[in-house]
Amino acid sequence: MHPSTRALTRQIKVPFHGTELYVVEHDGQPYTAVKPIVEGMGLDWKSQQVKVRQRFRSSMTEITVVGADGKPRPMTCLPVRKLPGWLHSISIGKVRPALRKRVAEYQAECDDALWRFWNKNVSTGVYQSRTGRDRSTAADRADALRFATELVIDRHVPYSSAYRVMQLYAGVTSFRAMSRDQVMLATEFACRLLSRLDTRADWKQIEQHQSVLHGRPVQLSLALHPRLGPDL
Repeated sequence: MHPSTRALTRQIKVPFHGTELYVVEHDGQPYTAVKPIVEGMGLDWKSQQVKVRQRFRSSMTEITVVGADGKPRPMTCLPVRKLPGWLHSISIGKVRPALRKRVAEYQAECDDALWRFWNKNVSTGVYQSRTGRDRSTAADRADALRFATELVIDRHVPYSSAYRVMQLYAGVTSFRAMSRDQVMLATEFACRLLSRLDTRADWKQIEQHQSVLHGRPVQLSLALHPRLGPDL
């Protein structure tokens, strides 16, 4: 975790499903406090904090946030662009049944809500990193590669297949060539694969990118191919 803790220059409260989340500016980028999101989903903060540290240590930072009680305090924060990767790493099947709908709402809507408030109230320029114009950093790619490694362990596929399917989903030929937005897309897809939530639309996108990039049908390990019904 980066050791820096600094006073806020800009902070937004974001109403979301009956609770308040936060977007704060750090190094010109929107970050969000993780603990309010975890508590909003009804999950245990200590266990989720461990998972966030394991997967996103290079992206985490402590930022002073003014809480609902009006008191400033350091909070663990993630870049908003990293939020989907963490949220989709939460397996709904392992969550208490009473919380599953709420967790699904956060997975589907939370990052969009934070981005929408950030762009409307703070900066019109930050959205460029959401649309893929900014090159990814080594830290960005390291997060995506960790998910590729989890695919190898969980789905028992070769490293080459795990890397390739993420690259094709993002529409690039190598991790080094990915923009920040493409890294986020690849990570989100890997999360869906790990949770068995991938759809036929995901695989059609891979086929389209394969055709554009290589001009031939995609050939991937059967362990990664979809086993979906014709209605999906």
